[in-house]
Amino acid sequence: MLLDSICGRYYMAVEVSLAVFEKVVDEAVKRIGEKIARGKKLSDTEVIILLLSFMNKRIDDLRSDMDARFQLVEKRIEDINKRIDELTISFNKRFEDINKRINDVNKRIDNLRLDMNSRFEDLRSYIDKRYDDLRSYVDRRFDSIESRMEKMESRMEPLENELSSLKTEIIRFLGKKLATR
Repeated sequence: MLLDSICGRYYMAVEVSLAVFEKVVDEAVKRIGEKIARGKKLSDTEVIILLLSFMNKRIDDLRSDMDARFQLVEKRIEDINKRIDELTISFNKRFEDINKRINDVNKRIDNLRLDMNSRFEDLRSYIDKRYDDLRSYVDRRFDSIESRMEKMESRMEPLENELSSLKTEIIRFLGKKLATR
């Protein structure tokens, strides 16, 4: 829950982008599969699309792995919170019992409370650091994926232009052949 709210903005943008990307690649892969079934040779662009499909699957696997890790961290935080609640209840009961017995023990309990607060602060600092590290890691991964996608898009544009010009030349050639008949 906590990590979802932290990464929600990035996660949603990536989800939308990936959903559109998956649909486009899936449609292209279906067409390529039909072409393969007909025994036709694949173009470089089609091979790249198949590679994109593989990369998309890999991204899905990584995303699933990250989701599992987020859930594990959230569960650990919930377990820690439960343990802290249990310890708080336990210490409160002990404090009341000891408070009834001896005033000197009150000083010891105060010292223990300070120690516990220090430990809680240490734990909070540790969790905050882990959170910052995880967020930084996720941001770097998203930036890396975005950079790769931009590179792939820039590499595909010349291929699309070349394919378009080849189509035009084939149409002209076939037009000339048909005109000479």
